[in-house]
Amino acid sequence: MLSIMHKIIDSLHKHFKTLLPIIGVAGLTDLIREFVRLKLMEWIYSNLGSAGQWLRNYPVGVFTLGLILALFVLAVFVLLEAFSKPDASAIVDLNQRPFLIRPMVTKRWAIGFASFLRYPSHSQLIREMM
Repeated sequence: MLSIMHKIIDSLHKHFKTLLPIIGVAGLTDLIREFVRLKLMEWIYSNLGSAGQWLRNYPVGVFTLGLILALFVLAVFVLLEAFSKPDASAIVDLNQRPFLIRPMVTKRWAIGFASFLRYPSHSQLIREMM
């Protein structure tokens, strides 16, 4: 009776030609991905100047830039929603007037949110308000 290890080795010998291309393609695509990443990072460092230096020295710099961009897009969406006109609903009241769907964000909140984005330090905002 063969042990499990012998069965696994026998199965590997039988299916070696099938498994080798699968492993080879996966390894080759990983090498290509790393090569492209290396070339892209070299281009960023050489063409972006001080921003490239910052990205090289700060390991999560790309994540930080993405997070800043996401906050900016969120601010734009909130401001657009706050200053949009109410939409008419398909639901009507007893007098056959459609209900108005008001934005979820008030103008006052949107202005406060925009000022927070402009002055992320609360102490600086308070000093300027006084």
